[in-house]
Amino acid sequence: MSHQEELPLGHFSYMEPEQAYHASKLGMWFFLVTEVLLFGGLFAAFAMFRWKYLEDFTANAHLLNWKLGFTNTLVLLTSSYTMVRAVDAAQHGLNKKVQFWLVWTVVLGLCFFGIKGIEYNANFLMASPLLRIYFLAYIL
Repeated sequence: MSHQEELPLGHFSYMEPEQAYHASKLGMWFFLVTEVLLFGGLFAAFAMFRWKYLEDFTANAHLLNWKLGFTNTLVLLTSSYTMVRAVDAAQHGLNKKVQFWLVWTVVLGLCFFGIKGIEYNANFLMASPLLRIYFLAYIL
């Protein structure tokens, strides 16, 4: 029986399992490198703007709610954990647990959006010039 016949109906693979493993590992490394480049650029841009407009950053720092930001970070970390648990349950064929963990992931995602809505609404109401520019750039 060839490798092609062992796969479920509708699934095609033109690689041997070992080659597919190495290809997926290489793909993950490429993904991680692009993430480092993307976020490295974002952090560099933040540092440049903070250095260039230090007075504006200092004047507007009190407008941000660090407690909501901290809560959102915890929500994101927890939702990542629940997603990992869902993937693990799927790999073990535990469909009820997959459903349980995915529901929690969705609930935490909705919590994230709710907290972001509260943060953005507060920022719009304060109408800080620096934040107005940020939101206009974000929308456009």
